[in-house]
Amino acid sequence: MRENKEALVYFVGLMKEGKIKYNDGRLFRCWEPRRNWLSEAKRAEKKTRNGYYMLRANVKENGKYFSVMAHRVIWSYFNGPIPDGMEINHKNGFKSNNCIENLELVTRSGNRQHAKRNGLLRPAKGLESGRGKLSDNDVREIRVLLAQGVMQKDIALCYNVRPNQISRINTGARRGEVMQVNIEVLNDYQIASSRTMVKEYSYDDAMVNYSMGLIGESGEVIDLLKKSLFHGHELDRNKLKEELGDVLFYIAALATTVGVTLEEIANYNIDKLWDRYPNGFTTERSINRDIEPMEVIGK
Repeated sequence: MRENKEALVYFVGLMKEGKIKYNDGRLFRCWEPRRNWLSEAKRAEKKTRNGYYMLRANVKENGKYFSVMAHRVIWSYFNGPIPDGMEINHKNGFKSNNCIENLELVTRSGNRQHAKRNGLLRPAKGLESGRGKLSDNDVREIRVLLAQGVMQKDIALCYNVRPNQISRINTGARRGEVMQVNIEVLNDYQIASSRTMVKEYSYDDAMVNYSMGLIGESGEVIDLLKKSLFHGHELDRNKLKEELGDVLFYIAALATTVGVTLEEIANYNIDKLWDRYPNGFTTERSINRDIEPMEVIGK
C-alpha cells in the first residue's frame, strides 16, 4: 500500500507528545485541536470494512487531511520508521489485534506467505473480489475521503475494492446518482468564527443577541433580493456573499452557544431531507409527507 509518510510521522508525533495514548493495542485520543486536552480520552481509531483500524485527522495548520493504518503508527512509535518496501504483519492473523507484541516487520512476500500458511488467503467473493457493489453510504464516505485528499489506493484498501472503482467514483463515471450527504468542513468555519463571539455574555444574553443578529442579517439578504427583483437594481453578488456570511456567523454562534456543531446540524438536515425526498423534491411528496417512498416511485 502506498502511504503518506507525512501522515505517519504526524500521528507518531502525537503519541510522543501524549496527545494519543497506547493501551493494550488500542489508541485513545487525549487531545483535539478544537478542544485542546480532553477531560476524558476517547477511541482514536476507527475500524475499516476490511478489519483494519485507521487513524484520520484534519490538520488545520497546513490544510491537509491525514489517514494512516493504526498498526503502522503503533509499530513506528515503538520501533522507529518503517523501511521502504517493508510491511507490518499481524502475527496471529487478527487484523484488529494491534498489540505491539502481535506486530512484526516483514517483506511483502513474507506477509503473503504468513497469510497463506495461516489460511488467511482465500478466493475473493462479492465485495472482496474488488468487483462487488459498494453501498450508497460507502460511496458517500469515499467521496468525503477523496475531497480530503486521501489517496485512492488507500481508500480502495479500506473498502476492499480495486483502485479503478475509486477512480471512477472520483470522476463521476460510476455511482454518480448517489447524493453526497456527509458534511464536515463547516466545523472549521465554526471554530474560526467563534473568535469574535463576545465571551462575556451570559447564556441568555448570547441566545438573545445571536438570534436578533440572525433575524437582522436575514433581513439584509431579503432587502438585497427585493431591490434586485422589484426595484430594478443589479444584484450585487459580492454584497450578497457578505450578508450571507453574516447570516452564517450568527447561525454558528447560536450553535456554539447551545453546544452543537454545524456538522451535526447539516447532517441532521440532510438526513431529514433524504427521508422526506428520497428521489428528489416533488410537489406530491411535499404535500403528503407521511406517504411511503415507494408510493412516490411508483407514480
